[in-house]
Order: sequence, then C-alpha cells, then structure tokens
Amino acid sequence: MATMSISFNPGQDVTVTLALPATDPEAGAVSCSFTFQTAKGLLGPSSNPTDQSGFANSAQDLFAVTVEPATKAAFVHFFLT
Repeated sequence: MATMSISFNPGQDVTVTLALPATDPEAGAVSCSFTFQTAKGLLGPSSNPTDQSGFANSAQDLFAVTVEPATKAAFVHFFLT
C-alpha cells in the first residue's frame, strides 16, 4: 500500500513524498518527491479546508493535493500509484 507524506517550508514551498512498497522480493521500494512553490500552502478536504493533509482514496492508490500559490488561486495535482 502506498503512502503520502507532506512537509512544509512555511511561506515558501510544500514537498509531497510518495512511497510505494516493492511487490517483487528482488526489487526495492520506490519513493518520489514533488516540491511546489506556494506562499499559502495546501487546501485540505472540504470537511476541514485548513487541514493541509491532501487527499487519498480508501485503496491508497490515488492521492491528490490542492496547492494554493496565492489568494483565490489553486492547482490540483493527482498521483496514481
């Protein structure tokens, strides 16, 4: 099952890291990181917009973050694992 973690550099950027476990015993786990420039941070789920935790489906194979680079602007990034 894949996991997503988020680290913040307040007022500058947000880094999203995805970790995927190995399904083959001879292969190693894979991780990737994406850094987004943003002064505002992330927008959380509609139930708690200030949460800044991103989104994940129950199967943990689809992740998303909504990056707010400025007031009244947002970009959604989806990650399919």
